[in-house]
Amino acid sequence: MWVRERVGSFRWHRQVFLIGLSALLAGQAVLAYHSNRQWYARLATTPAGRRIGNGNQTWFALMRSLRRGAPAACSFIFTFGEVAAAKDNLETLAALVSELPEPAVIGAPPSAQAWLRPLPLASTAELTAHWRGCEWVSAAARPLLPVH
Repeated sequence: MWVRERVGSFRWHRQVFLIGLSALLAGQAVLAYHSNRQWYARLATTPAGRRIGNGNQTWFALMRSLRRGAPAACSFIFTFGEVAAAKDNLETLAALVSELPEPAVIGAPPSAQAWLRPLPLASTAELTAHWRGCEWVSAAARPLLPVH
């Protein structure tokens, strides 16, 4: 008799557990669907240059193509406007740092130093003082540097 009551109570607990687990899984599915919709809505309002590199290339592909195009370059110099997407898109900064040797960004506002992942900032005076002649300079950065 005692065993039968005990087994019956386990069935009841198991049913409550399964119902609770099902409710938890359904709630997680609803939250995932809702956050996914919010992400796509936010993505639709993000400028294309902040989602993807140049045209339809990813930032990694863009940086790799720059590296392949200038294999002898010892440093790659960009303006802040060219990599400003790094504030919202960490892929930009990751591609810049991992794919290029000694990247440098000039013309950045002081607020860029407080980003979650700071950019490799350099002033034009620093770059001019340490000029080696092997640097690759973007078209936007050329007017900002006295030597190139």
